[in-house]
Amino acid sequence: MRKLKKYILLIFSIVFLNIDLSWCAVENPRENVVTVSIPHVQANQGDVVDVPLIVSGFANIGTFQMDMEFNPDVLEAVDVINVHPNLGSITKNLEQDGFIFTNWYSLSGASIPDGDKLFDMRFIFCADSLNCALNGSTSPIEFIESNCEANTPGFDPIALNFEHGSVSANDPLKALSVNIAGEGLVNVNGAPYTDQVIVPVGTTLTLNAIAETGWHFTGWSGDLSGTENPVDLIMNSNKEVTAHFSQPMGLVTVRFSEEGIGGQLYAIANGEQIESGVEIEAGSDILFIAETDDGYQVIRWAINGSTIEGHTDNTYELTNIQEDTHVTVKFDEITTSTYTIKLFLEGFYIANSGEMRKTQWLNPDTGELEDKFHGTVSDLITIELHDPNNYGNPVHTFEGTELHQDGTATFIMDNSISGEFYITIRHRNHLETVSANPVNLSSTSSYDFTTAADKAFGNNMNKLQTGIWGIYAGDISQNGTIVLTDIVQVNAAARANEIGYIVTDVTGNGQVALPDIIIVNARARAGIEKKIPTKLNQ
Repeated sequence: MRKLKKYILLIFSIVFLNIDLSWCAVENPRENVVTVSIPHVQANQGDVVDVPLIVSGFANIGTFQMDMEFNPDVLEAVDVINVHPNLGSITKNLEQDGFIFTNWYSLSGASIPDGDKLFDMRFIFCADSLNCALNGSTSPIEFIESNCEANTPGFDPIALNFEHGSVSANDPLKALSVNIAGEGLVNVNGAPYTDQVIVPVGTTLTLNAIAETGWHFTGWSGDLSGTENPVDLIMNSNKEVTAHFSQPMGLVTVRFSEEGIGGQLYAIANGEQIESGVEIEAGSDILFIAETDDGYQVIRWAINGSTIEGHTDNTYELTNIQEDTHVTVKFDEITTSTYTIKLFLEGFYIANSGEMRKTQWLNPDTGELEDKFHGTVSDLITIELHDPNNYGNPVHTFEGTELHQDGTATFIMDNSISGEFYITIRHRNHLETVSANPVNLSSTSSYDFTTAADKAFGNNMNKLQTGIWGIYAGDISQNGTIVLTDIVQVNAAARANEIGYIVTDVTGNGQVALPDIIIVNARARAGIEKKIPTKLNQ
């Protein structure tokens, strides 16, 4: 009966889903291991590079799926070519920047001699010299191990051993960026700086700061410091420097004070702490720092009696001061507190930027896909706080919490909420995920799910890249498991070309397509389901 189910799923995947569903294989994999490797290749800017995928142990293979990722700022995927003749042809997809997706099947199976290649991946190397230099003139080409698989013609899974590769420059390029603060210019090797300078690694550049009339050069910052001018800079990495120029404009008086109790106000000008009432050079920048007492917060800043609307941070910077100025800050007791969670949604995560994409929606007025939320908001999540001694229903719920592209989500708690809770994260198409242990909200102000798998209960997260972990995508039905019904929903949406802010779009780009199908299929194949501390309820 189990064999029959596997054949039915295989036919369903080929005819209707057009994907590999060999995850339904029986659980007795054969002992041999197939090694798939990508070499480390060097190239020059603009070269067309063919990078092979080499195999060993590739004997009597019936299906495989090999998915790779790379840095699209360094490599531009052109094609998958030179497929081994024993395979005939393969299915390939290069539509998503930074990824190559391939799969193949044969009911009769195929073998390839050790050391032969499955195929070549053709790239253009460093087509954009600036972006290439800013990315170190090198790109890894890595297998997406959670997506890759191989099976026998009888659908038994075969273990894979991965050896990742890369493409790097014979002579890596480095970029110099120069900023100007004030009025002046910088010559680089005798020529005025107008745009980023791209040079081979190890090149020595001479920078000469030249002030405009009435201004004078005051020093370097960034990857240079001090006041030496001209100065040599060795380009052993990408560099960014700022040349500072100032113009004497007389003296102004700076006063600052606190309104009431709750903290102290300090000021720093030209790198040194100053007292209220001192005279400083006009045009200076001043950083005001409000140090709050326990239980207090900043509620108001004012300049010369006028409130700085919307600014309640603990610091305020006044730039280019031109007149006598009095800055005040007001404190008040805290009645609420904020707590910050950091997490990444697997489907939304973009490895090259280390952030999540902004989810898209279909604007009915324009018929175009647009950002669903304002600013840096990626999507909305629900945060629940559960009793550590009785997980059950949540004690406190924070719905519609904004999740930003950098993974942070902040919610405001009444001060009556204190003690230890399990923190549970819910999202419309990702898997319910719980903190590894109860978190003491009274003694901490944040919890970071992203740094390790064991930050989630049962280590139930996926490795997105080195040192970064994310919540599994694919629970379309929101029933705590990722199974065939989720795949069917995603595939149906893809076949219907559905777009917009829809639950089947697990990548958040407003479209349901092959990447969504691949992710959900892989998670279903792996049997991913939620893990919660239910034993505590018994």
